[in-house]
Amino acid sequence: MKTLTEKFHVLQKLNEKTKTFIFQPCLNAVEIEKFESKFNISLPEDYKYTIKNLANGIYYNGLESLRVFEKMDPDNAFFLQDEYVWSEFPLDKRLYFGYPGQDIQKEEDEESWYPYETEYVNDSNPYNKGGTTYNTINILSTGCGGYDFIVVNGKEKGNIWCYNKLSNNDIYPLYNFEKNMKRISFGDWLLFTVEKLIDFEQKKITDNNP
Repeated sequence: MKTLTEKFHVLQKLNEKTKTFIFQPCLNAVEIEKFESKFNISLPEDYKYTIKNLANGIYYNGLESLRVFEKMDPDNAFFLQDEYVWSEFPLDKRLYFGYPGQDIQKEEDEESWYPYETEYVNDSNPYNKGGTTYNTINILSTGCGGYDFIVVNGKEKGNIWCYNKLSNNDIYPLYNFEKNMKRISFGDWLLFTVEKLIDFEQKKITDNNP
């Protein structure tokens, strides 16, 4: 977490000049422990470190609807206790479920952008059945009802997945071709994001001070 922490502080320092972001206040240890105890889970360590020590979410200044990553509300982030049914996150490969009535078949060029194993299901939305969504915490809205989320239990615990409704009806683990990574942790995900934002903020300062 040392590299992420260092980069995070660089971004905060740049933000003092550009005023682009609002860093949400961290949660304290008691709030996090209470959340974990209430739902009998342990949050991935990199996620817990971030919301405890760096920020519990980053918002764009003046744009309430835009986020870098979402604030975790310990009262509502996971599920309502009276609706709770324990089950592990069941997926371990990309799930493509298309649209109601669609003839599901493999896309010809699919391996050019997603080379890992895919299961094709003729179902309008199997992901939301059987308590699957009770095992995740949303970290970023991607538009049109889609979002990136962190898995909090099961074999995929700690990995970031994407529920993609903007351009497809599928759900898959995020990956990084350049770094040959088939799975990305929250720490990886946030580090990649912060590095891009640092470049963005540095360019903004340079452009404003030719």
